[in-house]
Amino acid sequence: MNKQRTLSIIVSLIVSTLFLISVAYAVPPISLEKDVPRSLLTANPTTIILSIYDAQTGGTQLATQSFQLGQWFADYSFIKWDSLNQVGIEMVRFKVDNFINTAGITESDQDLWVEIDLYGTGSVGGRERIKNVAWSLFPQKSALDLEIPDGLINTSPVLTQVTQVISYTVPPGKNLYISDFYSLDGVFFTINGVLFNGYAHTNYSSLFIMGENMVIQSTGNPININGYLVNKKKDFIVHDLNTSNYTVPNGKILIITAHDTSFNSSGSVSINGLYFYKVSIAHSGEVLSGNSKFIGYLINQ
Repeated sequence: MNKQRTLSIIVSLIVSTLFLISVAYAVPPISLEKDVPRSLLTANPTTIILSIYDAQTGGTQLATQSFQLGQWFADYSFIKWDSLNQVGIEMVRFKVDNFINTAGITESDQDLWVEIDLYGTGSVGGRERIKNVAWSLFPQKSALDLEIPDGLINTSPVLTQVTQVISYTVPPGKNLYISDFYSLDGVFFTINGVLFNGYAHTNYSSLFIMGENMVIQSTGNPININGYLVNKKKDFIVHDLNTSNYTVPNGKILIITAHDTSFNSSGSVSINGLYFYKVSIAHSGEVLSGNSKFIGYLINQ
């Protein structure tokens, strides 16, 4: 009997522990940012360490995490900060958006103490309360931002012109959000060889989004482009249904951000044989066909 009771207690403890672990991992990560005076930067940081301390004393560490080069970002006035060689800068803002929230911190915890270590030698700028300095702490949204799916971390402006000879390629690690097109005689262009025009329908906002390494080139007069780059979180695809059907991969959902039917008489898109004028979402295993081109990205179902 005692052996059975002992076994029952052990099983209960294991189940409880697994439950607590699952709850801890269910808490979404948080985003942090810190303004550091330029005068305190003695070298270009590589690995940075962010730590959060309790609100009462500021002496009990609640969570800490290291971020390697490429996992954190730094800017000033929304312009990317690259090195100590940049002049005329008084403050540099360091940002991360995937701080693992092991302490279960919520948006209401604005009295916590925070610090940043840039060189592995201790706090730079001292330990201060979140609400008294330029830190922001908030849970990442669980819902998808359909208008700006990549977020606005480390934006940089783009103002350029493309012609039949001169193209523009979205840089590695970036996605391009185009707010304005202009040409004297209609806006006609290709993206990775797929023909679009500037009146292509955008489904969730007025922004026309191009993915990393996508190439845009005019097929007529020069085109002026105005927009901004953001750090890539979504992998965008471009597809011409006039060339081949598209099947949504298993376990995925296709979010279509822009489509163009203007070069076809019927202007119709089919999902598993059912026709629509436009499509903004398609689910795992569904087959798109018809007279259209689209740009979009995949998310887990």
